[in-house]
This record gives sequence, C-alpha cells and structure tokens, in this order.
Amino acid sequence: MESVDIHCSALCTAKNRHLSLPTSTDVSTPFRFVIIADPQLGLLEQYVEKRPRPHHWDREVKLVSRAVSIINRLCPKPAFVIICGDLVNDHPGGSDRCKQTSDLLEILSHLNSDIPLIVLPGNHDVGNRPDVNDVQDYISMWGDDYFTFIFNRTRFIVLNTQYLVNDSKFQSSSSEFRQWFNEQLSIKNENFDMSVVFQHIPFFLEDINEPDNYFNIPINYRKEFVNKLYQHKIYYAFAGHLHKNIIANYTPLIINENNDHTNNNNTDKSFSMISSSSVCVQLGNDQPGIRLVQIDTNNNNENDDFLKHVYWTLDELEEILNSVSNLMKTFVTNNSSLIIPVGFVRYYSISFSIRMNSTTIQTYNSSRLIYRNLSFTTNLYQPLSQSSSTSVKPKDHQTNLSLGIFHPKKKRVDKEIVDLKQSGFYDISGYGFAQYTNLKMLHSYLSKFDHLYKFPTLPSELSSEVLLVSQLSKIDTENINPWDAFIFNNGVAVFWNMPEENHQLLLKEFRQFSEGILEENLIEREDLRYCLTNDHTRVVSEDIYLHIPSFEDVSHHTEQQSHKDLTLQDQYPKVASTPLTDDNSLLEKFAFSDALALSVKLSLLENGFDTAVVEIEPWIEKMKTGRGARFRQSAVLRKTGELYTIKHLLNVSTSLIETPDFYWERPNVEKLFEKLKCVLSVSSRVKVLNSRLDMCNELTSILTNHLSSIHSVRLEWMVIILIFVEVIFEAVNYYDKTGKH
Repeated sequence: MESVDIHCSALCTAKNRHLSLPTSTDVSTPFRFVIIADPQLGLLEQYVEKRPRPHHWDREVKLVSRAVSIINRLCPKPAFVIICGDLVNDHPGGSDRCKQTSDLLEILSHLNSDIPLIVLPGNHDVGNRPDVNDVQDYISMWGDDYFTFIFNRTRFIVLNTQYLVNDSKFQSSSSEFRQWFNEQLSIKNENFDMSVVFQHIPFFLEDINEPDNYFNIPINYRKEFVNKLYQHKIYYAFAGHLHKNIIANYTPLIINENNDHTNNNNTDKSFSMISSSSVCVQLGNDQPGIRLVQIDTNNNNENDDFLKHVYWTLDELEEILNSVSNLMKTFVTNNSSLIIPVGFVRYYSISFSIRMNSTTIQTYNSSRLIYRNLSFTTNLYQPLSQSSSTSVKPKDHQTNLSLGIFHPKKKRVDKEIVDLKQSGFYDISGYGFAQYTNLKMLHSYLSKFDHLYKFPTLPSELSSEVLLVSQLSKIDTENINPWDAFIFNNGVAVFWNMPEENHQLLLKEFRQFSEGILEENLIEREDLRYCLTNDHTRVVSEDIYLHIPSFEDVSHHTEQQSHKDLTLQDQYPKVASTPLTDDNSLLEKFAFSDALALSVKLSLLENGFDTAVVEIEPWIEKMKTGRGARFRQSAVLRKTGELYTIKHLLNVSTSLIETPDFYWERPNVEKLFEKLKCVLSVSSRVKVLNSRLDMCNELTSILTNHLSSIHSVRLEWMVIILIFVEVIFEAVNYYDKTGKH
C-alpha cells in the first residue's frame, strides 16, 4: 500500500509485541476506556447498497467523526480508545485502500492527543486469506498485529484472530502467534492483577459448540483458546466483526476424580464474549455507537464484577452530553466511592437508586458548567441482553397482500418501559376522525359548558382553521398541567395531557359537527409525549420538551417519587409545577399539534391508498399472465378518480407540501413545526406516497389506453363488417340484375 502522510498524535503503535502507555501507573486505581468497532470505511456502498465503483464513504466518515467528537468531550478523559479491527473496507491491494486509510487517519487525528489510540487488525485489514506481505503491510502502518499492554495493573492481550481463521499462507507465523499466546498465559507477573482480551472476530456468538461460520473462530481453536483463558482466570474478551451487539457467556466444565462435573477454577464466574456493534454500518437492529468500559480491580464486593460495560448509541451520548451545558461529567471519584452522573445510565436497562449529598452540586464559574455527583448504590454497568442490544427495536411495518406495499408505523410511546407521569412526561394523542369539522358550530355547542371548558385565544389567522379547548380548573397543586385539545377543520383532534377515558367522549361530540365521518375501525391515531422544562423548547428523538415561563419542583411529590425524578433530571428536564400561561408556549403547542395533525392526515391518505391499491392487484396479475385481460372501463375510470383524489388531497388541499403562511412571521415557531415534521418523516412519506401514486396512475393510464385501443379495434371491425355486408348486398343486387338479362 502507498504510504499515507497523515500524522495522528493519539495513535500508539506496539513494537516487539508490547505497547507502553505513558499514562499508566503501578497503582490499581479505577479507570475507563472506550471500544470502537468496525469503522470499515466504504462498506455501506459496496456491501449493503451494492453500488458499482467508484465507492464513497462520506457517511461513514461523518459517523466516525461524531464518535471522535463525543470521546473528546468525555470528562475525565478515557484511559485509552481501542478500535477492534476492520479499520477500512478494502482488502490489501484494493484500489480504495490507501484513500480509505488516509481519510480514517484524518478523522482520528482530531482525537485528543492525551487519549491514547490503540488499533488491532480485522479480516479486512490483513485479508481473509492473508500472507506475510499483507500482515507486514498492516504492521508498517499501524504497528504490531498482536501484543500486550498494561494499564493500572490490568493487562490487555490483543489478538490477531486471522491466525486462527485461515493461516494457509503463513503457517509459520501462525505457529509463532500460538506460541506467544501460550507464553503470555504462563507469565507470573506482579505487575498486573487482571487480564482482558481484545480481538476482532469473536470466539463464538451464542454457544461455544455452535457450527463454524464466517462470524466465529473455528471450533478447534475456539475451545482451546477459551478454555485456556478461563483456566488462567481471564473472563472477558471484547470483539467486533458482527456489526451488531451480542453478549454470550460460557462456563467450562471438567470431570474431577469423583466423575463429577466441576468448574475449572473453582469460581462461579463465566467467560463473557462481548461483541460490539459497528460505529458505522449496522447488520442488526442496533444503531451506530461505542462501548464504554469501566474497570475497578479494587472492588471487594463479592456480588459485583471488576469490569462493567454499556453500549451507547451516538445519538444517546450526544443527547446526554448536550443536556448539561454541552458537557457531561462521565466519571468522578469521590472518597474512593464511584460517582457517576445519572444521565449516563439508561433508565430502562439498568436499575439503580440515588441519594443526593448536600455538597454534590458544584458550580465551575470558569466554564459555567454544573456537575452533579450522584452516588449509585447498585450495579452501574450490568450487561445488556445476551442477544442483540435492547437499546434499539426493529421497526414494525404494515404490509398489503402480495404487492409488498408498506409504510412504517408511526412510533408509539412504550408505556411498559417507563410510566409517563412518574418520569415527568405527559402524553399527546392525535386522532383523524373525519374529513371536515365545522369549528364555528362546535364552538357554539361547547360554549354551553363554560363551567367545564375555556377557549384560549389564538392568532386571528388561525380562527377558521383550529379551535383550542382547554380544561377549566383552579390552579392548584392538584392540577399543575391542565389538558388542551386542538381541533382542526380537516377532521383531526390533538389532545395534550388528556386522560385516556375522555378521548372517546370528546371525539363523539366532535363527530356531531363533522362531515365525511370515518368508521371506528378506520380512525387513525398517533401518540407522542412531552414534558415541561425551564430550558428552551425542543424536540429530542420523538420527545417534546416544552418551555414554560416559570419553573419549580412539584411540592407534593413523595420521597420515593423525588428519587425517581432525580434519576431522570439529567436525561429529562424536571417536571414543572406551574400551568401554561405564556402565549409563546401556546403557539409552540399549536406548532407541534399542527405537525402531528399533518402526520395523522397523511396516515389517512396512506391508508386510503393502500385500500385502493389492493383492488388494483388483480389487474396487475391479469396483465402479467396476459390471459383474460378484460377490464370494465367504468371500474378503471373510478379507480383513476380515487387515485387522483388522494393526489389532490396530498398536494393541493393540505399543508403537507409547503409551510403555511402563519409561520412566515414566526421563524422560531416554524422551526419547531418543521422539526417535528422531520421527526415524523412527513416529507419523506409524502414523497414516497407521491411516487406510488404516480406508479398507479401510470398503470391506470396504460389500462385506459388499452381499453381505448380495444374499443378502436372493435369499431374498425364493425366498419369492416358493415362494408363487407354492403358488398354482399351489392353483389346480390348485381347478380339479380345480370341474371334477368
């Protein structure tokens, strides 16, 4: 490979099978490090999207850059960062390899030089069937391909797993590697207390006895290496390669003198094979991220491991880091007791309790940052699922028969994960129940119940488009956030913080003043959630954080509830105890309601399209076989009208395509409206639906032309037959005349 002239100051290269880290000490103090797996620049377009050359890897570059930026913001700094192989996608000798390596080094050069960067080879770095030259090419760029290093009395063994997968071209080097491995295990050294293994290809995915495949080590080496590691009390191995998170455990057994199965080293510990998903391309249900690991060899708790780890997506880490003045204090030690900010732990995957200390909040005037030291009393980094990571769930889809036509379901709040009210969140529900609602008549009707409802004033330009109905109640601690209902003239209602049992009651009232009322089973519903905050209004993922003018803690919380609030105050803003009275907050609520209403209306159009297209499917089947391709012209005309009606509603009669005039003079509110539209994928869904409508309209056009052609042919034959009949009559007439003569 051509030389790459880019200097990465953080990169540490091993020589003579050993790496020295200048920041290491001889004292066994707790430390933390970061694992990155499979940057593999170029994989997306070549393997996933299967595009022809030339390939580009700009999307992978952005993801790795985000990871580097996040790592630079962690405080205190990680002890080191290690990349578990597959640095680039092109194999040795590939045309893109040099450019991919150069781009990766350019990104990594932005890593804080005080954070050592360590790399190890993957199958794409040395080849699936490497030879001596391939390995030497890697060593010349990145340093030794296998080695050890020690940090704070923990030894790390770095392996090149290609020696175990396919050594047909360098068997002598493979023998040297296995000999070196055995020597490392036999070392009795007072410089380290524990050992951890890093590698690219995992020994196994789920079971030590699973069949050999591309994603694991062959079983002959697999069992040999794992059993040896376990016998020498090495219980953790970190790998990549899979592009998804999988954690599997294995406890080797032996037969003792009494013919009983016993544990190899008289411990109840198991060997953990931890495979981290890629920082870029995913082959499972995970998202791009990094794994954060903490080691504390001084842990004397029998029920607690010395090593804890959690895989975090880049989105999660950025959200957490941004939640406290763009910086989160990830690890703090206080009086030898581990202190970690609450926002650093997923509330739904790790159970914990928190106690606040009177001196835990310190304000740093120089940086205007607030660090909260929250002491945890239980396991912080307990492993996630042994299968694919639970942090990301696969998307559900609705499918229509054999056409394969589908559109994604809109995300619903999983109320089994966290109770909304206890977490400081309230629900938002949008219903599409009719085609049109007469707001003037509805307002007149609801005004009769002025002891129940009030009607906050919205800007005059909205009077004909939306009606706001709010709960009328005394402002006290029993009702800190009264419900609101936005009723749009297009037959959509959006409820804020309204009890579920009241939804159908109000919808029943709304339907009395509506046209084109939908049947119960056709009503479309979408759910979001929101909480109140004294920070600026924003949208994070699909969660809405709504600003209010004043802010204080809820006084009537129980002590237990206060503890729950503390667990969420870094990950979510506090619950506010004052009602929404600020006009700007009302407009922000309207903007979010407007965006949700558009999404609901779009869902109704998508459902209408799905219904229409199902009826077209038999036509396509007839056209495909070419037999019995007879269609009633009235049916084709009716279906064309249905499709053009949907297209008209999609592009002309709604605000799905362009931003309403109301937002032109309110840019801040417009940003919130557009942000939620983006989160709900309104624009992309409109584009997809338009393309599908165009396809179906093209089909109906073909059928119309086909029917016109058939009709023309029929007319031509009729003319021909008439002419033929006329000829016969003329011939008979001629025969009669000539016969007389």
